[in-house]
Amino acid sequence: DLSNNHLNRLNNPHFFSHLKQLESLKLINCHLISINRCSFRKLTHLKKLDLSNNQLKSLGDDLLVDQRELHFLSLRNNQLDFLNLKNLLYRTEKLEVLLLSNNNLDDESINERAFESCSLSLKYLTLQNNRLSRFDFLLELKCLTIVKLKNNKCRKLSVDQKRNLKSVRFSSRKCQEICQH
Repeated sequence: DLSNNHLNRLNNPHFFSHLKQLESLKLINCHLISINRCSFRKLTHLKKLDLSNNQLKSLGDDLLVDQRELHFLSLRNNQLDFLNLKNLLYRTEKLEVLLLSNNNLDDESINERAFESCSLSLKYLTLQNNRLSRFDFLLELKCLTIVKLKNNKCRKLSVDQKRNLKSVRFSSRKCQEICQH
């Protein structure tokens, strides 16, 4: 746990390379503004990665390319305004929990194919307090049981009646329609 340090940047691509068996990495509240795209390459056993409460505005598309064992990813409380989630989550077939709340994400970051690689594993997703207006990507998430969508720009929410969803937390004064498929 390296939380609450003033790391600012992870520029050295070999910073964690000697920790090959590491399963959990917490870099919470480290004032991070950038992470080298190769920083986590050698961490092939990583199951939990928490980058919450930093100042990240973007992440490299291939930052998690070797994290096939990743089950938990938190990017909440950053300043992310663009993520190519389809590429970032490529090969994260075991990802079950994804926390993206309190960022500046919009519909360009999260489109209908954004969660393609983890569509059969993702169970818990938080997206509240972003700038999303569409949630049609939810229909692709077959195992999703809990989703939090509060405080976005949504005008329409589509929900599959046959889904395993146990909880949908959604509120928006702009919402005009909730559709069931």
